[in-house]
Amino acid sequence: VRSFAKVFVEIASPCSSKLSTPAQREEWLNQLLTEPDWDWEETKLVLALKWQRARREGRDGGPNGYAVVMERMRLAEYEGGPDQDKDLVNDMELRLELLNGVPANTQSSLSSKEGKRRTVAAKVLQGLDFVDIGL
Repeated sequence: VRSFAKVFVEIASPCSSKLSTPAQREEWLNQLLTEPDWDWEETKLVLALKWQRARREGRDGGPNGYAVVMERMRLAEYEGGPDQDKDLVNDMELRLELLNGVPANTQSSLSSKEGKRRTVAAKVLQGLDFVDIGL
């Protein structure tokens, strides 16, 4: 398993490039919700990049919003196994109410555990205008 920090360095720039248009971001979000083989580490990178931008713009939910989740991610508190991954999903889900425009009908077609984490990630990204604004 690759660590978040290594993935960040390896793919941050290429990831930004491949998600440079609204159509690319919409397709990526679609794949997040439907593709059986999906890189969760890349998803965490995209979330961190989006949270970073939203923080600069004052749209991340305030002092107890996604900046807290991003800091815990930076400290590797979500690394190590299924329990930590569950903590990340729970922390993201708890803050959904801090965002505007989170669609209620977003749902993954995958199994319950995998589907839940992807659904929550997609809702966070949608609530932060990922498709329209980008990273």
